[in-house]
Amino acid sequence: MQLRELILDNNELRDASEFRFNAQLTTLSLNKNRFDNLDYLVSCIEQCYPSLTFLSLLGNPACPDQISNPDKDDEDDYQR
Repeated sequence: MQLRELILDNNELRDASEFRFNAQLTTLSLNKNRFDNLDYLVSCIEQCYPSLTFLSLLGNPACPDQISNPDKDDEDDYQR
C-alpha cells in the first residue's frame, strides 16, 4: 500500500530537505507550519512528489495572506 494523502498541518515544520520520495502521493497539506523559503520548499516538493495534484501551504511565513498578515501587500506577489 502506498501513501496517497499526507496531512502535516500544525507541526511547526520548517525543513523541507527531510521530505522523502513518494511517487504515489497526490495530496499534501502543510498548513500552519514554519516554512519561510517558498522557492526551496516548492523545489523539494517537486523532487519528492512528482504525482502531486493538490498542495496547501496556508499559514506559513512563506505564504502570507491578507487574513493572517493584513499589512502584507499581495500586489508584488502577483507580479512575479
